[in-house]
Amino acid sequence: CARVGGAVTSPDGTAAVFSVRQYSWTDKKFDNQLWIADLAAASALSDEERSAHAHLTLLTAGSQHEFTSASDPQWSPCGKYVAFLSDRGGDKTNGTAVWVAPARGPGEARLLASFPIEVSNLEWNHDAGGLVVSAAVYVDATGAAASGLAAMEATAARDKVLKDDAKALGGLNAVSFKRLPIRQWDSWLDAKMPHPFFVALEADPASPSGYRTAAPAIDLISAVPTAVPSGAFGGAEDWAVSKTGAVTI
Repeated sequence: CARVGGAVTSPDGTAAVFSVRQYSWTDKKFDNQLWIADLAAASALSDEERSAHAHLTLLTAGSQHEFTSASDPQWSPCGKYVAFLSDRGGDKTNGTAVWVAPARGPGEARLLASFPIEVSNLEWNHDAGGLVVSAAVYVDATGAAASGLAAMEATAARDKVLKDDAKALGGLNAVSFKRLPIRQWDSWLDAKMPHPFFVALEADPASPSGYRTAAPAIDLISAVPTAVPSGAFGGAEDWAVSKTGAVTI
């Protein structure tokens, strides 16, 4: 069976994009993809036609990219494009990046922004003029020295050392906890906390994606030892960014 995610309406209210999660019994994995609903056309269809999904169009296809996922859809301010998070592109090292696709075609999805670590909770903030994503970065004494994109890069470098593939640490994997909590659901907590990062965008008619990044990512609560989003069920609703770039959490 399919599980339908929340729909995001286009700026002009004529379409909506939503995610659908299905399990592929052939490939033994979940397939999470995006669909476009033509709301204007749906109002003129009969119940039978709507039941036959005549107003729906598949925006992404995991089978074309070895069943990569697509999630967190967001409309561009002009309403012509949909941005989303995906692990497509062949590089599985960092997990997710921001891709953008023409909502009504033609054309393939294009890479809009990539990061050195995993990101989630994509928001295209039209007022602030850019993307907001969350990423878990180190906020202890060592990690607090870095900010913005440097915080992501420092986190990626530190994780690589702690992974200890070359066994330079002698295979030791011990953690000393000095305060509670020490565990959340099925994972141990560490010195990393999720923070919202802002990436400014500019409209670029010459770009196939219609937009381009205008500046590196900025940690909106740099070095603050607070988790935003908070807990296992937090998301983009945990922050608000104004036109001036100020953030409320």
